[in-house]
Amino acid sequence: MTPNWVPSHAEFKHGVEQRMSAILRDCPGLMAIPLPPPRIREEAALAPPTAGNRIRAGAIAVNLPPDQVFAAAALHFQRAGYQVNDAIGVVGRLLVASDAAGYALTLRREGTEPPILIVASPPLAGVSTSARIWLGVAVGGAAGFFAPCITGLSPLSDLPHLVGLEAPWFAWVPFFAVAVLGCLLHPASRAFGTGLLIGGSLVGITMASICSGLGVG
Repeated sequence: MTPNWVPSHAEFKHGVEQRMSAILRDCPGLMAIPLPPPRIREEAALAPPTAGNRIRAGAIAVNLPPDQVFAAAALHFQRAGYQVNDAIGVVGRLLVASDAAGYALTLRREGTEPPILIVASPPLAGVSTSARIWLGVAVGGAAGFFAPCITGLSPLSDLPHLVGLEAPWFAWVPFFAVAVLGCLLHPASRAFGTGLLIGGSLVGITMASICSGLGVG
């Protein structure tokens, strides 16, 4: 049996760029200003598809009347065989199109602002959130098991004395806290960081307490 072929990250990125270029070619005279990544993420939360981890590219359509941009985009989508949904509301307009490969394209305008075009890839295949949490728990547990031993039997054990604490087996805590905080600050590693915090705290504090109670070292 032939295994299912899954496009790579690079292929999805190429597909996004290819579709963006094709739309801009079909709008002669249009000047498009690329959106920076933070703005693309903001737009991704405002227009479909909002679910899934996707590769996106975006541009602000300027230099042409908005109605002309929407008409040219709708014509391009129809010619390319996209499924098109055009909605006009009180405060703006939203044109959504999707193709058979799973790419989604949105053209959104709010108020008197110029239209914003977003091209999104199909959802990227990846590790589920629960799997990332459990991976973090496993890594945190392993770190929590060894960290008290490493810091408690090394010169690092003197660190707690600097703040007036007699807790050499807990000298690993500041380093662990920095690692967890670094993971939690980034959305992509937040689930792993949550598991890291759980596993490391439970095992690490338990091991440090046992060593401290036994007076090891």
